[in-house]
Amino acid sequence: MTDVALWSCPDCAFTFDAVHTDVGGGYSCPACAESRLSAALAVLRAQRDATLAECDAAVAEYDKAAAEATTRDADSPAAAARRGLAGGAFLMATAVRAALGVQPEPDNG
Repeated sequence: MTDVALWSCPDCAFTFDAVHTDVGGGYSCPACAESRLSAALAVLRAQRDATLAECDAAVAEYDKAAAEATTRDADSPAAAARRGLAGGAFLMATAVRAALGVQPEPDNG
């Protein structure tokens, strides 16, 4: 039987065959790397959710302003400008969702 050299992570005690070294030598623990990646993914998801919430709030704000201006005088240049801004906010939110690979939430209202 052949003896196998093992390496144990000093942080989590995960042990694996010492033949699996990093490119520059040394060792990286796959268990610790997974934990770090999971934490980084949680941060990215929170940032994504905050960005989407800001987009949704902007769309709602511009939609409300456009609806109010249209109610006052649908044919006025101010109402047309508000509708244009609302459309721009919607396009911006759609572009952000597409860039993030997120589909819009269904409108249940």
